[in-house]
Amino acid sequence: MERRFIAMTNDHIKALLLDHARRLDRSGGAVFQTRAFRVAALAVQGLPRAIVTIFAERGRAGLQSIPGIGKSIAYTIERIIRTGQVETLRDPSIPPREQLRNLRGVGQRGVEWLQEGLGIRTVSQLRDTLSVSPMSGVTSAEEPSVEILLEVDALFRETQQSKEVCRGGWLLRANFPRTALAFRVGMSREWVEIRFNRGEQSGIRLIVTEDGDRVVRGREIRKVA
Repeated sequence: MERRFIAMTNDHIKALLLDHARRLDRSGGAVFQTRAFRVAALAVQGLPRAIVTIFAERGRAGLQSIPGIGKSIAYTIERIIRTGQVETLRDPSIPPREQLRNLRGVGQRGVEWLQEGLGIRTVSQLRDTLSVSPMSGVTSAEEPSVEILLEVDALFRETQQSKEVCRGGWLLRANFPRTALAFRVGMSREWVEIRFNRGEQSGIRLIVTEDGDRVVRGREIRKVA
């Protein structure tokens, strides 16, 4: 497959990195972030070859092999080469608690996939995405209580055994989710999916960790993990 890149020189990429560093300065961004972009700009300026050529030959690994360019800025340079835009994994306009990269267990690749693949840039947007489920519009009287769901979640996490249990007249079974989203963001062994039924009533709930608490997604009553 032919790879398409935006035609730009090292000087152009250097200028974009420096401009972003200045924006970070004006917005009160962290000093280490500003410094990192300036160091990367100097690294690009000092290259004897076009950085676009290096990327075309070796991909992001080639960018990371350049002294002064780490993983995060290699991502930004790749996005510049591919789109002509400065995109970062850490958006200074987003509060720290809303930063995807601060989620436990979500690595850089997971953040990239959420941002580029799904257009999700904040924890709240991810929360809203996870809340869309077959349970939308179902009242709490038509499903197990939060306490029962968290009890089954705790039992499964302790035993790592997916077996049917009965609580409050409900039959419940917990397991790790097998969704693409869970695998992509590295949460396939952290999130727990609970299926339940009682007569003709049935459904699924997702249990996640948020700020150290186990949370029933869509029914945000918390219990400390």
